[in-house]
Amino acid sequence: MTHRSGPPNLDQVKKLNKKAPNQAPKGSSRQHDQAGSNEAVSLNSALPTTSTATLSMQLRKWTRADFRDALWVLFVAQIALLLYLQFPRGYNFDEFHYIPAAKKILTFAQYPNFEHPPLGKFLIAIGLHLWGDIPFGWRFMNTVFGALSLSAFHLIAIALFRKKHTAWLATGLTAFNMLFFVQSRIGMLDSFMVGFFLWGLVFLMSALKNEQNSGGQGSHRYWGLAGLCFGLSTASKWSGAFGLLAAGIWSLGVMHEVYGTRPTQERIQAMMRLILGLGALPVIAYFSTFLPFLAFDLTPAWTWSELWNAQVKMLDGQKRVVGKHPYHSHWTSWPLMTRPIWYVFDKEPEPGFVRGVLMIGNPAVVWPGLLALVG
Repeated sequence: MTHRSGPPNLDQVKKLNKKAPNQAPKGSSRQHDQAGSNEAVSLNSALPTTSTATLSMQLRKWTRADFRDALWVLFVAQIALLLYLQFPRGYNFDEFHYIPAAKKILTFAQYPNFEHPPLGKFLIAIGLHLWGDIPFGWRFMNTVFGALSLSAFHLIAIALFRKKHTAWLATGLTAFNMLFFVQSRIGMLDSFMVGFFLWGLVFLMSALKNEQNSGGQGSHRYWGLAGLCFGLSTASKWSGAFGLLAAGIWSLGVMHEVYGTRPTQERIQAMMRLILGLGALPVIAYFSTFLPFLAFDLTPAWTWSELWNAQVKMLDGQKRVVGKHPYHSHWTSWPLMTRPIWYVFDKEPEPGFVRGVLMIGNPAVVWPGLLALVG
């Protein structure tokens, strides 16, 4: 478009007034810029104007088709994770801690495995109740949460990358990540912690998008669901608290950007939603998982004070963890995968056969991923 040093003359003004309000002259650079930005405007039309954009402001809104795809991911992943779940026939790696603990929970007479919160063991106990004291029952609930984790990851990838084919690629790479596959088929606590955390992240993204687009109207349910999931993640394993901390820092930055220049009352209300969602609710959800022990026939009987004593015992149990384990694999060995971990290595009843579970990175995922980070 040609720019003049002086104001337009009367004829030029009349010509411009005949055009639609948003219509630019044919072939002009303005028209080209408008066409190129249509998608961004449709996704972020209600976002506040700021000098910098946070990651959340670039999140894509989910559609019904996206949720339908996530259900397909859930279904296919569940089927795949159930295949040959009965092997190994004995305890796999740390299952010898958590399966007996889940069995004791079913007796309603013991508080087992005080080194970790109880929720993960309650969930394993559900699988035992459904399928019996067999390897399939030991690991069934972990496969459910593995599939739930992958479906949540797919939604997160869609929101972040904003392109379906990129999200499908990310989901596929995650599905073939050996850490995800192995931990989703073993009666341990990690898959529960990760599953709750990822769905907490899905709800948190929904809450933050609502804060930006609608000023927080209707965001309470998303904050509530996010806080519930983050609390249950920590109630599965204390490591979930690190995820909650990271989510809180990210949310604080986004809320400051959205409400930093708003009236004081709006800022206070926004911070109250954040504090309740990522502060109070996770704590309530976490401690609520200990309440069933009040109904157990324990000796001595549980009282409300035992809720705090249980936390002290867990902290003491974590301090007693051996610093150097024979199975230890240092992180510096992971890129070249020089020290994988044998989770189990058992002889089969048939002569000459053995069966094992090996934790090792997938070269097709790890090495190209490292190159992508460097590039």
